[in-house]
Amino acid sequence: MLQCQALASEDPTNPNGRDVTDVVTWASSDANAVSVRRGRVQASSGSAATVTATLDQAHDAPSASVMVAADAHGETRQAYVLEGEVRRFPTGESIAGVRVSLIDESGIVMSATTSSPNGTVGQFRFPAVPAGTYQLRAVSQGYRSTQETVLVPDDAPRTLTLLPEPKNQL
Repeated sequence: MLQCQALASEDPTNPNGRDVTDVVTWASSDANAVSVRRGRVQASSGSAATVTATLDQAHDAPSASVMVAADAHGETRQAYVLEGEVRRFPTGESIAGVRVSLIDESGIVMSATTSSPNGTVGQFRFPAVPAGTYQLRAVSQGYRSTQETVLVPDDAPRTLTLLPEPKNQL
C-alpha cells in the first residue's frame, strides 16, 4: 500500500503546509487498477492510474495528482513518465519504426513501444514507470542496437543514437 499525504499552504513560498489528507476528496483515474481512501492507495490489479486529491472547500478547488503503478502482487508505487527520442548517427535525424524496450533490474522487459510514424517521428514514451534502475534498449533493422542504463526518476532528456550497420563488402 502507498500512503499519500495532502498538504495545503496559503503561502506559495512556504513548502510546508497544514495536513489536509483527511479532508480532501481522493479519486483514482481507474478504480479497477487502484483504489484510494484518505490517501491510502491500494492495488486492485496490475496496472497504472492517476490519483488526485482535490481541496473542495477552497476557492477554485485546487488539486494535485500523482501517477501510481500497481503490480500483480498488489504493490503500489509512485510512477513516472520516461520519454525520449531515437536518432541516426551521424546526421542526427529522427528514426521511425524503432523498437524501444525498458528492462528492469531482474532482466524482465517491463514494457516496449515503437516510435510511431503516426506521431512525432523517433519519439518514444513509457507512461507509468516505477522508480528504479532500468536498461533502455533500441533495436531497428539496418542499425546496430544500443542500450543504456537509466535511473527513474530523472528529468534528463533521453536520446538514443543508432549507428547504421556496415554494408557487406565483397
